[in-house]
Amino acid sequence: MGALVSQPIPDATNVTVDFWPDISELEDDELFATGMTLPDGDPARVYSAFTQKTVSRHFKWMKENNLDGVFLQRFISELSSATFFALRNQVALNVLAGAETYGRVFAVMYDISGSSETNFVSTLTNDWAYLAGTLRLTNSPFYIRHNSKPVLAIWGLGFTDRPAQRRKHWRLSIISSPRG
Repeated sequence: MGALVSQPIPDATNVTVDFWPDISELEDDELFATGMTLPDGDPARVYSAFTQKTVSRHFKWMKENNLDGVFLQRFISELSSATFFALRNQVALNVLAGAETYGRVFAVMYDISGSSETNFVSTLTNDWAYLAGTLRLTNSPFYIRHNSKPVLAIWGLGFTDRPAQRRKHWRLSIISSPRG
């Protein structure tokens, strides 16, 4: 996972953990090394939504526990990196497959934290067109819709420390997919 995104392997100097995930049901091919150890001395390993098998398992658990669906979060600030763009697209396809396999719903939620005031609107709009047009996420019968339009959430609008604090950007709430 670290090599895929050209980032350092997680360790105690570059990650903060509120709750460590229970990975007892995951298989070795779903787990990735970190530079950390658990309190019992065992190596601390993590999973990734990049792995289809893991995402599929999460959707299976959602069905077993009567959870209807999820929001797939995409970070606007990452989308200019070809590596992160590819990673996030694979995660999106994994979510699509999991939703369709287990009959769960999903929608996209953009997080505008860390994005640029000058280009976050075009980045979001272009990415949404890519997800809806090229990846065809909104064509899925499991993509959440409201009044026949695909749902799109944007996290961070109105916060004073985010690029969309000015009301002029709030027109984003009416964009729809090319097929929408």
